[in-house]
Amino acid sequence: MSHRYRITIERFCSRGKWIYSPADDGRKVEVIVNPESERLQILKPFDPWDDQDLDNMRLLIKVKGKCTTDHISMAGPWLRYRGHLDNISNNLMIGAVNFFNDKTNHVKNQLTGQYGPVPESARTYKKAGIRTIIVGDENYGEGSSRNMQQWNQKPGCKGHPGPVICPHP
Repeated sequence: MSHRYRITIERFCSRGKWIYSPADDGRKVEVIVNPESERLQILKPFDPWDDQDLDNMRLLIKVKGKCTTDHISMAGPWLRYRGHLDNISNNLMIGAVNFFNDKTNHVKNQLTGQYGPVPESARTYKKAGIRTIIVGDENYGEGSSRNMQQWNQKPGCKGHPGPVICPHP
């Protein structure tokens, strides 16, 4: 025998005390996040694209084969960092197979000449002020809700050239 329950705000959130109406003017709302938080991070606005060609970039990884969201940004324990761009970036492309050596999470850092994890190489380039590029293969960015990272890289979105050439600042 099935039972039906009517879910009301009162039942769902203990008499509505956790539901707040949005502010009339959101510009006056201050969002406070603990600077020590591993799960949330206040983002600084990204620099807008300058409409210039994508020159002088380093190859971060050329992916071999399937490159879905599970290859780009794995699920599991990483999902706890969805609200913290810096921490979730520690899993960038760690599931993707490197075209040049058939290994996952193992790329050559062109500044040091050493092989290491993809996120570590990306951070080295970023610290040096060098933009990188990811070359995807089949199914680039196809997958689940984790494809937020790829949405801005589809053709026509914010001027990015598309899923085969995916620049990263």
